[in-house]
Amino acid sequence: MEKLIINSYEEFEKLLGQRIGVSDWLEVPQERINQFADATLDHQWIHVDVERAKTESFPL
Repeated sequence: MEKLIINSYEEFEKLLGQRIGVSDWLEVPQERINQFADATLDHQWIHVDVERAKTESFPL
């Protein structure tokens, strides 16, 4: 995909309804999330406690 540069709101508005910035999916395994939590010292349970997140977070 060619790089798209948008220089103003008006240019952006002209793209309404078009697909832009489409890329492949990136799988983020739990281990990677845990490593990020370690690196940032952010061990919020919603990210690192899988079982609690399954039972206490809002279902999608």
